[in-house]
Amino acid sequence: MGKIRKILRWMRKNRIVKRILNGLFLLVIVAMLLFGAHVWITGSIYSDADNMVDSALVITKGMGFNLEKIVIEGRNKTSQEQILTAINAPIGSALLALNLEEQKQKLENLPWVEKVLVSRRLPNKLYLKLVERSPVALWQDGTKLYLVDKEGKILTDKNLDQFAFLKVVSGEAAAENADKILQLLLQEKNLEKNIVAL
Repeated sequence: MGKIRKILRWMRKNRIVKRILNGLFLLVIVAMLLFGAHVWITGSIYSDADNMVDSALVITKGMGFNLEKIVIEGRNKTSQEQILTAINAPIGSALLALNLEEQKQKLENLPWVEKVLVSRRLPNKLYLKLVERSPVALWQDGTKLYLVDKEGKILTDKNLDQFAFLKVVSGEAAAENADKILQLLLQEKNLEKNIVAL
């Protein structure tokens, strides 16, 4: 407590410090009055908040926090073009402006992507770690064939020749239940070898 009193006594005696503090106090009061008048006239502080965020992003880009590289791990079936189109994050854009949750949702909407980790690697990289879906069966819907995963999600209907080794399931709920059906079939080894389609 004694130190604070000494500092206050020193500040009272020192005219320069007193003038600086008075000037700062006056400056803060004037700034608050101007900001209040602006809000009263425009009726909104939101445009100012947006402008401040935009300014901060410009400053961070100037400091080197702009997107220079996108690192993708775990990609096998999903094309790089599909990924880049989904995230729509051009090289040179502000890295800190990217909404990572939004990027994650966009990527998880791609057919082959089961889940993805999206993170920033400062100062200039966007890191994507994909876990892709595994096909379990071909699903026949009328005359059309689709590749499906264990949840019945349609992965593709193109280039199915490379998946000819998979069993074909058919029927209304067959896609969603393909994994369960195949698990039951695997329990009967002799039967499983002889069945191509269900």
